[in-house]
Parts: sequence; C-alpha cells; structure tokens
Amino acid sequence: MKLVSGVVDVYTEQQRAALAGIQSETIDRRGFLSDANMVAERRKTSRMYLLHYTGVTAIVSGGLVLLAHGAGYLDAGGAFATWLSITGALALILAWVRHGDEFKHSPEGIARHLIDWHGSTVAYEAATKRMALRWEHESEQDKRNRADAAAERARLATLEAERQRNERHERDAQQRAEMDRVLDLLEARSATKRAAVDPIHLDGATTAPAPPERAQTAPTWQEGLAEWVVGLYVNDGAISESGAVKIRAPWSARGDWPDDAKHEMKRVVLHRKPALFEQLGGGRLRLRTELFDTPDVAMAALSARLSE
Repeated sequence: MKLVSGVVDVYTEQQRAALAGIQSETIDRRGFLSDANMVAERRKTSRMYLLHYTGVTAIVSGGLVLLAHGAGYLDAGGAFATWLSITGALALILAWVRHGDEFKHSPEGIARHLIDWHGSTVAYEAATKRMALRWEHESEQDKRNRADAAAERARLATLEAERQRNERHERDAQQRAEMDRVLDLLEARSATKRAAVDPIHLDGATTAPAPPERAQTAPTWQEGLAEWVVGLYVNDGAISESGAVKIRAPWSARGDWPDDAKHEMKRVVLHRKPALFEQLGGGRLRLRTELFDTPDVAMAALSARLSE
C-alpha cells in the first residue's frame, strides 16, 4: 500500500505542475489566447464560409423548388417561401458546424481541451486515491480480524489446557486414593491371615514370641502385585499407548519374590480369565487396556481374584 501511495503522489505532483503551466499560459495571457488579428482572420473566414454555404444551398434549394412548382405542387408564393426556408435552415446548420470546428482548432479551443483533459486526470487521481485508502482500510481491518481470531484461539486453547490439567489432577488423585484403598485392604487382609495362623498355647503356656518387626511389616506378594499393577497406570512411561509393559514384572527371573509367589502372581494375572496381561514375543507383556482401561477396573478384577 505504501508503494502504491508513493506512485500516486508522484503522479499527482507531475499533473499539478503541468496543470499550473497550462493555467498560467491561459490566465496570464502569455499564450493560448488569440490576439486581435487572429480574431479578425477567423471572422473573415467565417463570413467567407457563410457566403459560400448560403450560395450553394440557395442554388440547390432553388432547383428543387422550381421542380416542385413546375410539377404543380407549389404555387409562386409557396415556392418562394419554401426556397427561403430551406436556404436559411441549411445555411445556418452548415455555418454552425463549421464555426464549431473552427473553434476547436483555435488557441482557446485547444486550451479548453487541455484543461478538460487535466481535469479528467485529476478526477482519475482522486478516484485512485480513494481506492487506495479503501484498500488500506480493508487491509487493516483484515489484520485486526486475524489478530482477534488468533487471540480467541489462544484463549480457547488456554482454557482447554487448563481443563485437561484439572481433569488429569483429579484422575491422578482418584487413582492414588484407589491405590491406597486397595493397599490398605490387602494389608488388612494379610494381617487377618497372619493372626489366624498364630499358634495358640493352652494350659497357661506363654504366647509364642512375636516375629521380628521386619517380618510383620514386610509386604506380601499380593500387595506387591497390586502396587505394581497400579504403578503401570500411575507412573509415566510404564506402558506404551498400545499397552506394552516397559518395566520388569515382579514374577520375572530377576524378581525378588520367592518362586512360589512368582507362580501365584503369574496364575492370577495370566491364566485366570479374562487375563490382565497377554504375553508377546520375546517374553514381553501387554496390559489389556481395552478391558482394563482404568486402575479401578484393574484393581477390582485383581481384588476379586486375590480374595478367592
């Protein structure tokens, strides 16, 4: 837009300079105006053409009127009146046309045409500047509209990100609460089982010594399995989008659990139907997220199997 405006301004200055020159020549009488001799010559020429046109039209119209009078269409008075009318009308028309053509080629006529041409140029310049201003206004309006649309998209994106972040925090809190609930349930169940198998001494015998503190607080394989399953959902990078497990299973060969505990873990999660995991090639595992999409669903199925 600046380039177009610059070109229009340069063109405007050129036309104004040319128009000022034309006006100075006409108004200051330094040119483009006829002097007395030129006016006298034009009048002389106009009289010559007027006499010539009058004579020619008088001869032609007179011949036509005589033919009409001889044929009986006109009487003497009517023929004379018709001859005068035709001669005057034709002579006037021809003289007016010739006078107008003569004026076009006079200095005044040439100056008038130049001024008219410059006037049309100025009008075109004004129309061009109006169009340039309108285009600039439309361009600025379009920029503002695009900026408003971008700001609105950014605002909506921020709101959506905030909503997803809040949902993720709520989901994580629910998962942690569910994991704590399941671990508490498993711990309570394990404590109940340990209490049920404590030896009872009769006949006033003293109670058997309590097991070491480490043995009482050591987690069972059920608790370890539940904690590992919940960690797959909670910990980032534990599983892929398809459900492939990326961390070591507790029943693997390098696991810390006894062999009988590993066997029970595999039986609970792999051989019970529906299985929580499926075995892939190379000893890899995949969590069946299509069936157990949340830790709540997985822990509900696991708790039911562990309670049997």
